[in-house]
Amino acid sequence: MSRSRAPSADHRAVFDAILRTDFYAFVQAIFPIVSGGSQLMLNWHIEAIAAALSKVMRCEIRRLIITVPPRSLKSICASVALPVCVPKT
Repeated sequence: MSRSRAPSADHRAVFDAILRTDFYAFVQAIFPIVSGGSQLMLNWHIEAIAAALSKVMRCEIRRLIITVPPRSLKSICASVALPVCVPKT
């Protein structure tokens, strides 16, 4: 007998707060949605890209060039996830 419980409202609120404050967690959460269900293979460069883009969101960096090989999640992080996370003014 297996039980399947839906997350409580408190758990969902905590999860939503994490996604709003941690860009790396947000990238991990949206990847299956924007990639058609593909599995995300985490590596140090994704965390580095997320950390650099987080500094951009906090206005600690004004200009950023990301130079990594193709298929390194650069576009999903910078062109898909970042505009969603940037606070609206």
